Amino acid sequence: MQTNFLWVMEKDDGKYKIRVNGLKEGIHFFKFTVGLDFFENFSKPEIKQANVRIDLTLNKASQHLELEFNIAGTVGVVCDRCLDIFDLPVNSHNILFVKFNEHPQDNGDEVLFLSKDKEEINLMQNIYEFICLSLPLRKVHHNDENGNSSCNKEMLKKLEKFSYSKRSGNKPDSRWNELKKWKNIN
Repeated sequence: MQTNFLWVMEKDDGKYKIRVNGLKEGIHFFKFTVGLDFFENFSKPEIKQANVRIDLTLNKASQHLELEFNIAGTVGVVCDRCLDIFDLPVNSHNILFVKFNEHPQDNGDEVLFLSKDKEEINLMQNIYEFICLSLPLRKVHHNDENGNSSCNKEMLKKLEKFSYSKRSGNKPDSRWNELKKWKNIN
């Protein structure tokens, strides 16, 4: 069976399961806290520390569940510029639909199919994906109140020293000028 997930869960500690069999129809509230131990359950985690809270609103109907995730907190990630770990705020609002079906189908991005006799739903993989997908593509330290980078100062000096435009005697290659003319032509 092929999986559609970007990240693979290695182990499951059971903390992020909700028993749906026997749950009355209507709205139910759940709270989860995610720390570093949560991310260690996955292969190749890019998150090095975490303090994230998940407020989950579950609306149960006879044939489906609607799960609304409100995720807020901070995660420690490696800065793409200076390679230091820093706290990055995460805020995410996600909705997941769970449909009960006698013959479970291939799961989509926002719809999860479960057999009617399933007693519980494990949200660990979904929570992980929601947090990871809320991260920006480029993760760098924020600027301070004066507009200066709060990255590692030594690393910034090294980057400046080896920057192409700052090295003496190096001029841009003129062969690229012809291609630059085509840059904005549609």
